[in-house]
Amino acid sequence: AVTPSSASTPISTTLNAGTIILSVPTSLVVSSTRVAEELVNDYKLNIQPAMNILKNSGFTNQIPEFLLFVKILMETTRGSDSVWYAWLESLPRTYSTGVCMNSFEISCLPPFAFALQEFESRKLDTFRQALTLLLEQPALTESLTFLKEAFSSAQQDELTKWVYSVVFSRCWKYADQVENFVSGISDDVGRSDIVPLGDMFNHADDANVVVNYPDDASNDATVKFVLNQDIDPRDKLQLSLSYGLTTNPYRFLILFGFANDQMKELYCQVLFTKPSKELIELGCTDRSKMVYRTQDGAVSNTVWDVVLYSLLEQQVAGNAKVEAIRKEFYQAHVNGDDETKAPIRERYTLECSLTLRNHVQSTLKEFNDLVNKVDTILEASGDKDRVNKEYPCLEMIHKHNKFVQGVFQRVQKRLEGMIQAETTRRRQAMAALSGN
Repeated sequence: AVTPSSASTPISTTLNAGTIILSVPTSLVVSSTRVAEELVNDYKLNIQPAMNILKNSGFTNQIPEFLLFVKILMETTRGSDSVWYAWLESLPRTYSTGVCMNSFEISCLPPFAFALQEFESRKLDTFRQALTLLLEQPALTESLTFLKEAFSSAQQDELTKWVYSVVFSRCWKYADQVENFVSGISDDVGRSDIVPLGDMFNHADDANVVVNYPDDASNDATVKFVLNQDIDPRDKLQLSLSYGLTTNPYRFLILFGFANDQMKELYCQVLFTKPSKELIELGCTDRSKMVYRTQDGAVSNTVWDVVLYSLLEQQVAGNAKVEAIRKEFYQAHVNGDDETKAPIRERYTLECSLTLRNHVQSTLKEFNDLVNKVDTILEASGDKDRVNKEYPCLEMIHKHNKFVQGVFQRVQKRLEGMIQAETTRRRQAMAALSGN
């Protein structure tokens, strides 16, 4: 939604862990597996060609979301005849997700967010192609004919953007193996569900609500939303779920349409094009560990270890001493031996800090340019309301960019302090040796 607080749930009474906050009948859950069965069994549709478009475009694992996309479109066109009408009417009329951004807003996105926005837009285009093929079949039922007319209308661009945003900001993906409802596609694509009302909970890294699915799928079973901690109203907490991947701010911005400036840790954005198996084992591809602490810019041990090992890999050619250090460090990591790793980290503190500082400075330049770009627009206009009307997602993007900028500024400050301290220490050590 446009603001993450639009559906906030305040707590006014003491609640204990295990309290059921909400129960939703499974019959009201919009599930991709049920949609597939409905399209094939009830509407007698051949969904294979549409699925093949997704598969051939590299979106096989998005088949469950496509099925939800079709279902939400169907129920939207049914209006008040839909079982989900009240829920659909309660949803935001506008979204600020990546597919809803205009060209100027997209130009203000940092590289990681820009790439994700392009990916989502390409996926939406593929969904539209697959839907077109699905609705081109002869002998459509009356309800699907109505859907085809709605999809063919002048409003279909905005309608599909809205439905797409509903699906991806409100569905949950499960890894359960799904029945092979389309012959020729045997990938374990999992299933995706939207639980009406349950989708209204906002995100928090330290979520206090968890979702419990029933063991059986009978119509009288319910999906329960349960407190995982005691809550006192004096703490002024809100009921919240975790949307997952809590170190990736770009996912919140592009998929959910809000700037998450409450993150405790932020992905460092250090990438390796062809990492060795040792670097992967050290965690270079784990974005939950390759992080900076947002509050004070502290660097995680995983980042230090990965940067250190990559430097050792670069220096190892023809240097038996460095090769021995590299092997010792890696073996210590495999053994969980931090005591052996610590002096090696300390020995390379300056080299690792300088390497990281270069990356941080390069990243900061990108964010400085983007923040200045929007600041300039706002100052030149002198009319913030007009700018927000013309670029409805710009304020959110600006907030996001300033948050990430601030984190990297704190990391840079910490690294500068470490570089200065280590440089001083080494000079003093050299001076002491010279004096002797």
